[in-house]
Amino acid sequence: MLSVFVILSMYFGGSFDWSFEDFPVYDCEPFERVAKLSRDSLPDNSYIMEAFDAQWKRGENNFACHYYVLSYGCGRQCQMNLIFDQRTGKCIRSLITSSGVAYRENSRILVAFIGASRADKKEYYIIENDQLRRFEAFDRSRR
Repeated sequence: MLSVFVILSMYFGGSFDWSFEDFPVYDCEPFERVAKLSRDSLPDNSYIMEAFDAQWKRGENNFACHYYVLSYGCGRQCQMNLIFDQRTGKCIRSLITSSGVAYRENSRILVAFIGASRADKKEYYIIENDQLRRFEAFDRSRR
């Protein structure tokens, strides 16, 4: 068990007293996934659009039950992360990171790695009421 803690500490950069499971998704009702993403929030680039369509069709990257994270490179140490509602296909938030994001299908937490490495600066987000919002510290009363 200690080795798991050490590995997670190294991955998330330092000690922590929370886990993705501390913030579960409570309202994961079955839903019908839309066939296509809304193009309004996508870049005007046919290569990226084709990659998005292919990734969307595979049904990967589920976040907090019915949200979907699409990521693509936007330069050196730059990733654009778009969070879509799979029920509507609309983008609810975009985040620019330097080292990607971490999330789980059964958790409302998303960690954005904005430093040069995952051990550097992080921002924490929680999905509530179809909005992804940033918060500074973990408050266990929000579970």
